[in-house]
Amino acid sequence: MLAMKLTDAAVPLDSVKEVNVFVERIDARRAHTDVELVDGGGYTVQCRINGTLVTLPALFMLPGTTVWSRGDRGTLVMPRQVAAELGLA
Repeated sequence: MLAMKLTDAAVPLDSVKEVNVFVERIDARRAHTDVELVDGGGYTVQCRINGTLVTLPALFMLPGTTVWSRGDRGTLVMPRQVAAELGLA
């Protein structure tokens, strides 16, 4: 069995070979205004966007979204790729 001792020692920055940083690109998001949330509360939400009824996973509702419960009208922000797959881009 391999045992390791955890320490609070700092790692010198010059020993780090690669650093991956997640940066959210604003152009990777798509905001839709005048959205009505028809049904929700589970893992998916059903919204009316530009007269089209769409269902999407609630996890795709990004920060900036203002519709959260049934009957709400407002803005829905989602990843651009999801909007394209739903025919909304």
